[in-house]
Amino acid sequence: YPAPGNEIIREADWWKDCNTFLYGKLPGAILKVPAKMHVDEGGKTQPGGPIYTWEDGIAMDCGDLSYKNFLVSQALRHIQEIPDADGICIDRLDWLRFFNENADDGKTWFDDKPVRSLIHSFKQLMDTLGPVMHRAGKNIFVNNHDKRIDILNHTDGIFDEFTYVGAPLNLTAFLSLSRPALGWTDAAATVKKEGPDNFFQKYLYMGVFPMCPYPANDHSI
Repeated sequence: YPAPGNEIIREADWWKDCNTFLYGKLPGAILKVPAKMHVDEGGKTQPGGPIYTWEDGIAMDCGDLSYKNFLVSQALRHIQEIPDADGICIDRLDWLRFFNENADDGKTWFDDKPVRSLIHSFKQLMDTLGPVMHRAGKNIFVNNHDKRIDILNHTDGIFDEFTYVGAPLNLTAFLSLSRPALGWTDAAATVKKEGPDNFFQKYLYMGVFPMCPYPANDHSI
């Protein structure tokens, strides 16, 4: 941010540069910093600019039709080109608590004006994405920081990032009475702090699977 300059690049080559592709193909999907909401997760946010997140990613609104179609097309490529994969996991549903002040979903009112809630954006995406994946025998897991049961329609399980904290473990368990749930294990220190037996007994009691260690993987021992 701001958008790239006026360098002329063939549209067929936009995919080679993420910013050119973003501003050329998906400008309406950029979730911009709300006027009256302090957001500074990545340390680079500016009024009217995108909301930065982990590793210089930016938050996007899947309610934008161009972006929704792009995501569905990616799912179709996944189905065609990685047939042996069991499915996908959608990360960071905490962004669904935000509002796109540059759009109107016809339902949501925020800060004295009509806006688009990312809750509604996600539900509309899933109404399309869910059947596409399931017809191909694929699963959809979510990392649902927002512990709402209504956003779990079309999902097959939960892969929660904060089950080791306590309250998220309980909420995840009760949202998963008839579906599998996995909990990230962030570090060996977390297990050692409370003792391995106590750590695993909690997961067993709540019916949540602890994530298996994976060499050199981020967020897991």
